Amino acid sequence: MLKAMTDRQQADAEEQVAHALAEIRRIYQQAAMAITGIDDPQAAFECADAFAEELRRLYEQDAAELRNQQVDRIWAEERFVAAALARRINVTKQRASKIVNRHAEQAGKEPT
Repeated sequence: MLKAMTDRQQADAEEQVAHALAEIRRIYQQAAMAITGIDDPQAAFECADAFAEELRRLYEQDAAELRNQQVDRIWAEERFVAAALARRINVTKQRASKIVNRHAEQAGKEPT
């Protein structure tokens, strides 16, 4: 079973995440204003494109990997079958099966 957080620990973690998201939004606005202030439209576009590409990478790679790590933790602790894992983390059974199969391959066992 997953180690339970105290209510205070969970509230602190949620507050830290909310603060980080607010900072991301603030920094995004700051970058958007800087890009808008570039006189040359082509240069502004190129800067905006590079900025968007980095944001996309952060979301598609880094944030997705963080989420996947947490799913892995849930599965490793509770050893759900694919259907139960799908319900628990709100994904399709196909996606949950991939997670279960990946863990089974890593452990050298047959998937459940």
